Amino acid sequence: MSSVPYVGGPFAGGEDPTGFSDVIEIHRGGSHESGRYVRTEKDGRLVYVWEPQES
Repeated sequence: MSSVPYVGGPFAGGEDPTGFSDVIEIHRGGSHESGRYVRTEKDGRLVYVWEPQES
């Protein structure tokens, strides 16, 4: 498997070299960058899509 890109959120533009996790939780002490990346298929390609944490 090739690396999986991050879409949106604090890691936007980067890539996960393994792509093994279905969900990656991000918690930064209540900042606007708390949420999770969810691995999904978009346009025939695996990506991690950012879902911000609801306040």
